[in-house]
Amino acid sequence: MVAKGFPPSNSAGVHRTARFARMLPEFGWQPVVLTVSDDAKNGENVADWVKTLRVQRTASWRKRASVPTETAGETTTPAVNPAKTSANGLVRGLKSFLRNLRDLATATPDADIAWVLPSLNTARRLVREEHVDVVYTSGPPHSTHLVGLYLKRRLGLAWVADFRDPWARRPWGQKHTNPWGQRFLGWFERNCVSAADRVILNTPRMADEFRRHHARLPSEKFVAIPNGCDPDLTDRVANLLAENSPRVPGTVHLCHPGSLYRRRDPRPIIDALAILHRQGLPASFEQVGTCDSYFAIEQYIRDRGLADWVTVVPPVPHDEALRRMARADVLLLVQPGTDLQVPGKLFEMLLFRKPIVALAEAGATADIIETYKLGVVASGHDAEAIARGIQTVVQHPPRAEWDRACADFDGRRLTGELGRLLDELYPQKHLP
Repeated sequence: MVAKGFPPSNSAGVHRTARFARMLPEFGWQPVVLTVSDDAKNGENVADWVKTLRVQRTASWRKRASVPTETAGETTTPAVNPAKTSANGLVRGLKSFLRNLRDLATATPDADIAWVLPSLNTARRLVREEHVDVVYTSGPPHSTHLVGLYLKRRLGLAWVADFRDPWARRPWGQKHTNPWGQRFLGWFERNCVSAADRVILNTPRMADEFRRHHARLPSEKFVAIPNGCDPDLTDRVANLLAENSPRVPGTVHLCHPGSLYRRRDPRPIIDALAILHRQGLPASFEQVGTCDSYFAIEQYIRDRGLADWVTVVPPVPHDEALRRMARADVLLLVQPGTDLQVPGKLFEMLLFRKPIVALAEAGATADIIETYKLGVVASGHDAEAIARGIQTVVQHPPRAEWDRACADFDGRRLTGELGRLLDELYPQKHLP
């Protein structure tokens, strides 16, 4: 298994890979993990199950060549001098050229190529030492799939490429960086998808999109295995829920567990809170996780007189995040601007059986909320719609199909699907 994020790291995407690694032995597969040492946190707080695996951590090249940036003196002049303006334009053009050239060399297909390239020989050694039969790669970062491509071509191993997000076609929140390198993303994706024996997508909509785009490839190559909830957390969540005091009638406490950045804008949520207060519903909101400084959220909260009603806390350990989710009356899910992806937090929310207000457009996330009647879906940019959604789930709690949702997205069952896929790729496993 090749994945940049792995416990004890708690970064995005870790829980899916970790759940597969922890549960695959139950289905006859013993994982060997290649991951990055930068996320290892000096080996602290490593779960016991991780210690039962061969986990090889390799370092990445962190430093990148620097290109001088513009200073105030270079961008302001007391008077317009055509010759000097032309010279400054040439300097800026040269800097832009060098910056793009640097990123093409060091951040293509993405910045994590700095970890992937030094890991190729390590991956080959692990295959030899551990007698690896099938390679599984998880992205993003999608440069991780280049390890699978290398092992497939050099050693002929069966290869499963797991796409947690789209790659060359990016419908959500992509920064406009490395413009030259992005022109090659389609080429990288075609090579990886063509060479892989199976391509896993984590929503049916994303699997359909890959089938349409790669229509020349067999449709059975593409398999949807969604994220899921961890059944081993059920007892822990039940205990946390039992610790909570009943909420004060007429009030509502909201919680969003996760980072807010780019299209995940918290300001409409704050505006919705102000609307609810004006309408006589005292509502508090707790944001648990990184909030991009671009939003200037603390000032935004003060300007609307909600400093006593909104709490923003930095990322916390996973168990503490569960504790804060247990204290909430309503859980917020923020996933605007894509119809293909579903935040992993949605599946963890299922265990709490609390109403969910999903800030999303029509698509994969809305499909789950509506299919299982988990709550309401509202536009993440419409404060009035968000306020109405919160009022709806408070005044008319949804008759959610929690049992069916938890069964359909049971992480152990989904790991079993991966196990059966691996069995298909390596049938020799069952030979005497």
